Amino acid sequence: MSLAPEVVLGGAAQGCLYGLTALSLVFLYRATGVLSFMQGEAMAAGAYVAVGLAALGAPLALAALGAIAAGQVFGTLAARLALEPVRTRAPWVATLATFGLALALRGVLLSLPAATQGWYRFDWVGEGRWLGLTARQWAVMLAAAGVAAAFALLLRGTTWGRRVRASAEDAVTAERLGIDVARLRRQAWGVGTALAVAAGLASAPITFVHPDLGSLALNAFPAAVLGGMKPGPTVLAAGVALGVLEALAAWQLPPGGKELLLQLVLIAALLALPRERVAAP
Repeated sequence: MSLAPEVVLGGAAQGCLYGLTALSLVFLYRATGVLSFMQGEAMAAGAYVAVGLAALGAPLALAALGAIAAGQVFGTLAARLALEPVRTRAPWVATLATFGLALALRGVLLSLPAATQGWYRFDWVGEGRWLGLTARQWAVMLAAAGVAAAFALLLRGTTWGRRVRASAEDAVTAERLGIDVARLRRQAWGVGTALAVAAGLASAPITFVHPDLGSLALNAFPAAVLGGMKPGPTVLAAGVALGVLEALAAWQLPPGGKELLLQLVLIAALLALPRERVAAP
């Protein structure tokens, strides 16, 4: 059977979402030293905020900005109230705290009748088709690339981004230079959560908004490892590669083979990752 280009391009569109979510995971790990398990639920919650704002009559662009802002506020408050108090005990304690926050977010979503009575689409793209892909799929890829570029500019081209990177490299020296590392970490949680919400909104044209939307983040972990656990274009490229691999596996392998292949990729990437890249942020 000849390879259908649509399979590869469709996988690339999905992979852009994996890469964008992985970027938020890696950024938070490098900036705070904590591996976050709440990014997927933040994606879902943010998408519902956007749907709710749009239902109230807000333009789609304003609804999206409102959802991203809500994600930033939630991430900052979560860091201040739940993560900072436990971070000094051990990094794994804060990681478990993010898992608890994810369960709390999911519990809130499942307690809302509107979230359990149907699926919604936050559709900001019109109809159309080009080179075998729908306009929605092309829009997702462009949106993911644009968000990743804006994030790179924030991290590399601003004083705030340079301070975050400096504190991630050596927090003690950064403190001695007058940088408020604790405040930067809170802000990083806000930015990282907002980035996850942006990934959820980018997926909206091709993915219905529903409580399990955050399952997209499961494949962000292999993408993060394949990308070397460092924020940058490599992580986004790893997400695209993973999306293509997933699409090819779903096309050629029997049911269940796709999930098995992705987990084998994750294990192989972990084994190949240099120790210094995972030993400390």
